[in-house]
This record gives sequence, structure tokens and C-alpha cells, in this order.
Amino acid sequence: MLEGLERIDWERLTHAYGPAGEVPGWIRELTSDDAAVRKRAFDVLEGSICHQGSRYRASAPAVPFLFELLESPSAKDRVRLIRLLTNLAIGYPEWHVPLGFDPAQRFAEIEALGGPDEIERIRDAEPEEEEDFEPGRDALWQRDAYEAVIGRIVTLQGPSRDEDPDVRAAAVKALAWFPR
Repeated sequence: MLEGLERIDWERLTHAYGPAGEVPGWIRELTSDDAAVRKRAFDVLEGSICHQGSRYRASAPAVPFLFELLESPSAKDRVRLIRLLTNLAIGYPEWHVPLGFDPAQRFAEIEALGGPDEIERIRDAEPEEEEDFEPGRDALWQRDAYEAVIGRIVTLQGPSRDEDPDVRAAAVKALAWFPR
């Protein structure tokens, strides 16, 4: 489980507080049998890769591993996993109620960064200390996380039929943000 987690250069990626080298450890802690360890891991992940609804360079790369955990038969805290994935995709859902979430509008500031070549250059460049506060780059990290989630959104169809009503409700609420 979680193969490939170490293949990502997490130290080069950033989260709300700087280099994201701790992210793989926190993701692994989500598999712990100790509920307190899992709670702490969720708290630090939510506070770093989705801090106050903001997303960072490390947000999108974390998504596939969170989906992998959700798909595992031994997954724990599935409601919280689903909520974290939703927050990574759209920020805090409360921001978009009752108007909904329009990706084109939400990510429009990316246009100011330039064309596809310039956007790839930004992704490949070394992180700059204040980059996450630039509207275009902020929108880019948001879109990257959104696309990482929407790329695996069908995974939530299984939990939408789960025997646990809380898991079902969380999955259905998450799916509602992705009408296609």
C-alpha cells in the first residue's frame, strides 16, 4: 500500500508552512490502528496541504495516495478522507453554497500566468517563498488539486453505496460538487 509515495520529491514541494517533506509520514499515519495518531495526521494534513482552504504544490501529489487509502478494505476514517479530498478539490464547500462551484471562474486567474509552456515552467521551477500568495499561482495549485481529485472521482461511487450512512452521505455530498 502507498507504493510510490517515496518517489515524489516532497522536500521540493511546499505546503502552508514550507517544504512538504513530512507529508508522506502523515499520509502513512492515516493507516494507523491508533485513532489518536490518525486524528493528528488528519489535523496536520488538513492544516498544511489544505490550510484554510488554500492548496499548495504538495496538495495535488497527495491526492492519489488519499484515494488509495479510501479504496483500501481496511480504510479507517473514510468520512474524513472524503471530506479532505473534497476540500482539496474545491476548498471549503461552505464558500460555494448556494452558488455552486464553477471551475472556469475559480481558476480564471491562471490565464495571467501565460500559456501552457509558461505554466509548466512555473510547476518545474524551484518554489519561491511568496509564490503561494500570488493569485495566478494560487489558482494553479487549486486547479492541480481539483484535477487530481476529479481524475479519480468515480472512486466515490463505491462509498456512495456503503452500508455506513455517514460514509454514504459524505460520498454523495462530495459527488454533488462534480455534476458530470
